[in-house]
Amino acid sequence: MQVKETQNDGLQRGYQFTLPAADLAKAVDAKLKEAQPEVEMKGFRKGKVPMAMLKKQFGPRILGEAMQDAIDGALKDHLEKSGDRPAAQPKVEMENGETWKEGNDVVVNVTYETLPAIPEVDLTALSLEKLTVPAEDAAVTEALENLAKSSQSFEDRKKGSKAKDGDQVTIDFKGFVDGEAFEGGAVEDYPLVLGSNSFIPGFEDQLVGVKAGDEVKVEVKFPEEYGAPHLAGKDATFECTVKAVKAPKEAEIDDELAKKFGADDLDGLKKQITERLEAEYAGAARAIMKRSLLDQLDAAVKFDLPKSLVEAEAAQIAHQLWHEENPRFRATTTMPSSRPKSTRPWPSAACVLACCCRDRPEGRGDRDRPGDDPSCAARRPSVSGPGASVLRVHPAEPGGPAAAARPRSSRTRSST
Repeated sequence: MQVKETQNDGLQRGYQFTLPAADLAKAVDAKLKEAQPEVEMKGFRKGKVPMAMLKKQFGPRILGEAMQDAIDGALKDHLEKSGDRPAAQPKVEMENGETWKEGNDVVVNVTYETLPAIPEVDLTALSLEKLTVPAEDAAVTEALENLAKSSQSFEDRKKGSKAKDGDQVTIDFKGFVDGEAFEGGAVEDYPLVLGSNSFIPGFEDQLVGVKAGDEVKVEVKFPEEYGAPHLAGKDATFECTVKAVKAPKEAEIDDELAKKFGADDLDGLKKQITERLEAEYAGAARAIMKRSLLDQLDAAVKFDLPKSLVEAEAAQIAHQLWHEENPRFRATTTMPSSRPKSTRPWPSAACVLACCCRDRPEGRGDRDRPGDDPSCAARRPSVSGPGASVLRVHPAEPGGPAAAARPRSSRTRSST
């Protein structure tokens, strides 16, 4: 194999590998001879098939294998001898690949960017500071209050009371488009929290002021970007029967609340919250220290960066930012909801930091932001009956329009 350098500019490298036709033919013959003892063919005993017939039958396939093996071996030997470490997969192109025929030399051009040599740095000159932050009583109290809100229940209002924003109304409804009922548009005994914005715009607003026993027609329009194409942009009418109106009642902060979240008593729950908060603070402190370290290393060490790696990293960042700005296109769990969700599993009872989700932007997945825990108990889902998901803002989920759904509000929780 002949190797000729064609490019050496900064981190860019280029080489031309030439495999003589005679060497390729020898490699093909060697492979055929190696396989000959095991070949069986009609009219010949095992291992007695003539070489000419083997070459006619298997030659093209063996030719390709021999060519690939020769190029791979030559590139491997070259990298070992040169000490180059490609930043990405080398680009390999065969000259005249479409017109090449057996008997011609194989000429392959290989280009790649090599990783730069990293100069040594005096690590003793670096200075790092580690922050230590204890969990304050106010933060623990706020966490408890958020847990109580996330665990609120609902009690029937007095007969004849009108529903207010924040109340839960239990309704039966059936949806119609162009006068025809559509699949997945009917559900019974659905507990809807007014103001949760879990249904398409305008639906919940028209139920404020209703009383138990009322029959209401709700006129809405599905959003143009609605996930179900056959409903997107369509006007719809929902015939609703109000079966109950309930007022929210927050859970008491006591031992019973603690048991709901896996603690033995209130003191145990406070301890869990304190430990989790301090773990969050420790993670934030580590991120700050890591940033300081990287900044100092950046100032102390200079070297060229492979363009391909920079472009790949920039593309990855752009991809991540795009999904953060367009959360409804993110991969989700199999439990549908109007709110964009992460792919993380649903929380266990031991996850008690409701405070960690305060002021969290809807659908964001910032794992490293101090004080955020997307899997905390305050976001525990609740499951409702089939059909409800057709009113969800983003219903294009596994299971179709009749899949299970949960209210959007992270401060409400119905029984599962």
